[in-house]
Amino acid sequence: MKYLPLPSLFFLLTAVVIVKAHYIVTNITTYSPPNPPVTYGKFVGIRKPSLRTNLSESTLEPTIYDPITDTTLPAMRCNRDPYATTEVITINAGENVTMHVESKFDRESSSTVFGWYHPGPLFVYMGRMPDSAEGGVSKWDGAGKVWFKIYEEGPLPFAAGSADATWPPTRKTSLTLTIPTTLPAGQYLLRPEHLALHNAPYNGATKSYIPDPQFYMVCIQLQVNNSEEQGTGNPSPLVEFPGAYQMNDDGVKAAGFINWDWKVGTKINYTMPGPKVWDWRV
Repeated sequence: MKYLPLPSLFFLLTAVVIVKAHYIVTNITTYSPPNPPVTYGKFVGIRKPSLRTNLSESTLEPTIYDPITDTTLPAMRCNRDPYATTEVITINAGENVTMHVESKFDRESSSTVFGWYHPGPLFVYMGRMPDSAEGGVSKWDGAGKVWFKIYEEGPLPFAAGSADATWPPTRKTSLTLTIPTTLPAGQYLLRPEHLALHNAPYNGATKSYIPDPQFYMVCIQLQVNNSEEQGTGNPSPLVEFPGAYQMNDDGVKAAGFINWDWKVGTKINYTMPGPKVWDWRV
């Protein structure tokens, strides 16, 4: 077992004290050729999270951008008590959607950087509303084993002479994905999620660093159109939120980058949380 060199670990732990950047997807753009792209307004078709009220850090003002830090909470599904929205975005299977990210920094910082600010993996899930659900996707809570992963992006190999992993999602301001061409028609929630692994506060009682992962997600309401001939895919494996992750999962408790096995020039030993990505192209 190897540990990160002290300077690297010190930077990671102190940086979070200086700047606390929180973020979520706030807008989307859809592409339906030959029509031009359509960028929707802020939180149009996106369930806007509520303010966090149980802040333990008095220096922070609560924002809708604050993360979920407990994998057992119902908020792992679509974030913290999201406001209802009646807008449903229509898109055809096989077309692209871009998710745009906005960051909010604490009041002690004057920075205006946007994007998935912290290091960590990026995931995108979809959940199909059951036929038995009433009121349409805008009233569906996303409960049950209905969620499947359509995208994930993890760390790159270490650069020569570096003790830090490179996380491609870091500082990205958007992500463009294709709605799977074989996805059956229906109403769905699209759930982009970033897991921030930068934080591991020191516990004086145990004299150890305690991983404190942060989950950032929202739910986007979609009407996906597809033909019966093409929409024959069977999304899998299916998971539920909460339930897809546990706090002691390897890829979750890695927060703070403590106790990672690593080698310069090789891919780090990091296990992506959650299910495998649905291979809809098969």
